[in-house]
Amino acid sequence: MDIKIVYADTAQPFINYEKYLPLLPEQRRERIVRLRRDGVKIISLLTGLLIRKEISEQLGILPEEQVFGYGTHGKPYLVNDENYYFSVSHSGSCIAFAGGDAPVGIDVERIREGKLHIAKRFFTENEYSFIKSSGEPDIDFYKIWTAKEAYVKMRGTGLSESLSSFDVLNGSLSCGFCTRLLPGYALTVCTEQNATNNIITDVLTADCLLEQRV
Repeated sequence: MDIKIVYADTAQPFINYEKYLPLLPEQRRERIVRLRRDGVKIISLLTGLLIRKEISEQLGILPEEQVFGYGTHGKPYLVNDENYYFSVSHSGSCIAFAGGDAPVGIDVERIREGKLHIAKRFFTENEYSFIKSSGEPDIDFYKIWTAKEAYVKMRGTGLSESLSSFDVLNGSLSCGFCTRLLPGYALTVCTEQNATNNIITDVLTADCLLEQRV
């Protein structure tokens, strides 16, 4: 399973990117137009282009032929091939994509300080105790947080599943986690496959996404 990472320049005006909107499905185009902040628009556009590029390269399905559906809780899937699974996430200027032949969830978060109060609210007692005794509480908080988010994304349950209802540290879940620390970010992939050591992370440039044509 491959992970692709893109760092976006969100300081630019969105007008510099408007010409790429026709490359995206109508639903995403309409959603981007409704957004107010240029940086958020850029992230959404590049996320859409990353999805289109990876599916095209991995499955050979032309971008204009890709059709997407959405599960009960909003998880996207590829109508053309429902045996292909993918997940996307973004935080700050970082966008992450994971795709393969098994259910997958991915989450990336920008690392910030002082999240112990959130851990107390959303983590299990075991996870919260781990954070309190950690020598790197901020980093370990995001390792756990991204694992939880990746898990519910893999399951397709989203916010309908309480993050405190399961523990990602005690080995009770029948899935595999792979966490990577990126500069300023934490990223976790969750798959039904226990072997996650073969996950490859590639960093792409935004320019390679903008080179796409219909």
